[in-house]
Amino acid sequence: MLLKLSEKVKLKKYVKIIKISSKGKPVKPNTKCQVAGWGRNETQNIVNDLLVADVSTINIIDCKKQWDEVKVPLPASVLCAGGYRTKSGACQVR
Repeated sequence: MLLKLSEKVKLKKYVKIIKISSKGKPVKPNTKCQVAGWGRNETQNIVNDLLVADVSTINIIDCKKQWDEVKVPLPASVLCAGGYRTKSGACQVR
């Protein structure tokens, strides 16, 4: 996840800078990453603690095909990860 902080922090053992992928450079399928958020969990209970799940990226062509089947166009800059043949992931319910 990417955070924008209101002030500078001291770098130390657990606070480090990481490199972010270049714009326009696709992320390879099966790249390990994490999703995090608050809201409802798999049993629909509202949680107060930040939940984190390990996920892997999905081939963008396969992802778009899946969404095309339900007639949902994906933006060009989308990154598909998790929730694909797994029990871990994140979603937005409207």
